[in-house]
Amino acid sequence: MLSRSNVDFGRRVVSDVGLRAQNQTTSGQSTTKLFEAIYDENLGDFERALEEGANVNTFNEEGMTPLISIISNLSSGSGAEKEYQSMIRLLLLHQSIDVNIHEKRDGNTALHLAMCFLQKKVLQLLLSHPRISIYLQNKSFQNPEQFVRTSCAKYLIIEIQKAKTGKELLNALSNRNIDQAKRLLNQELNPNCWKRNSNGEIETPLSLIIKSCLQGITQENEEVLTKLLKHKELDFSQIKPIPAIEQNSRLKQIIEQVMKERLTDAINRKDLDDVKELVENNCFMNDQIVIEVLKSFNPVREYLNEKFPTSAEQPVANTHNVQPAINDEFIARELQQLENLRNELERTKARLTREKSQLENLRDEFERTKTQLRKKEQELNKAVSERTRDTNKISQLERDFRQERLELQAQNQDLKNKNRKLSEANIYNRRQSNYASASFVLSGAFAVGTCLTISNLEICISLAVAASVFIAIGCYCSYKASTVLSDVTSTEFGNVISLR
Repeated sequence: MLSRSNVDFGRRVVSDVGLRAQNQTTSGQSTTKLFEAIYDENLGDFERALEEGANVNTFNEEGMTPLISIISNLSSGSGAEKEYQSMIRLLLLHQSIDVNIHEKRDGNTALHLAMCFLQKKVLQLLLSHPRISIYLQNKSFQNPEQFVRTSCAKYLIIEIQKAKTGKELLNALSNRNIDQAKRLLNQELNPNCWKRNSNGEIETPLSLIIKSCLQGITQENEEVLTKLLKHKELDFSQIKPIPAIEQNSRLKQIIEQVMKERLTDAINRKDLDDVKELVENNCFMNDQIVIEVLKSFNPVREYLNEKFPTSAEQPVANTHNVQPAINDEFIARELQQLENLRNELERTKARLTREKSQLENLRDEFERTKTQLRKKEQELNKAVSERTRDTNKISQLERDFRQERLELQAQNQDLKNKNRKLSEANIYNRRQSNYASASFVLSGAFAVGTCLTISNLEICISLAVAASVFIAIGCYCSYKASTVLSDVTSTEFGNVISLR
């Protein structure tokens, strides 16, 4: 039988296995909800999916992580830009996020794509992450900086250097090096870089300088705090409420004064975006600051209302096409018109940027095609030149061949003439040899006759003379027979020399 302890142990094992399976199922469902929230541009569902334990590093069917999927959706000109940027902030603050994952198709990281799609704000958010890497390569063996140099977004490269300087500022303030922080604030930097301390808390340059001021305000750290608060790219949504500020009246006064100055400047510039960024998700902004800033505009509004009242003078004012009253509703309408114009400008700017990128790509393609055509033309010219040289060589060989053939024909003719002359000389030689032989035979016969008739002197002398004559004739014929061949040979040798 099983003991009670064994039964309890078995129940615990089954319970643990079931719990893990349930957690995996829940995580999978939450991850699906996460991608659906991205597709639906629903920030609330996105936050709930993260709270339920969605996997922030998994891939969807298109081979993209949630972070890369958001960046891809932003590139299509989505109207939910703020919602997507908030989603990116939530993902970057997630402790399990891997910001350097490559998407599966081209091997690009989120940093590659943010640069490719000219998403400056997203690029700044990514570069502020403590674990972001700017050296990872895609499947084309390009890191983000090399990747962006091939497009029309080279101006974004400065954001990499600004992030490096921002992280140097973060480290300087972590080490309480106020002098170095002052020097760095005189350079272009990303003021939103952050890191987690040993307690898992997020530290930013602003939170660190506020911590320094809470320990004691000096001229140096007050200057650093003021410069940081006035930085145009400072993200106030990173800062959480700090109760200790309320207890430090001087620090609170410094912060409120900077907020008033920034809000007044934004209103004067009619920069609705800057006003929204200062007011929304800013723990340093409160009703009192806004009211005091708006009070500074009351004298102008009161003067205009007095100048163009809404009562009896309204028809006169309308006659002159002048707004009869300057009130909150009028300001709201003007701000709404400005916002509409700004949105239209942003859409036009995005469209022009895309068209510019397309033109740059077409120009690069044209240059590559032009280079290829130039190479082909050079190869063709080279082939034509080689063909011309070959043709010239063939023509020269043909001329040499004809010349050699003519010379051979001349030599053949000379040989024929030589053979003919030699044949004639041989005939003449044989004839002369025959004459010489006959003469010598007759000479011998007369010599014998001379010997036999020696008693008869007259006949003996006649025969001796005849023998001598025939000897002379034989010698002459022998000489002619022996010299005729040598004459022909010497003549041919002289002709050969003259030909050469």
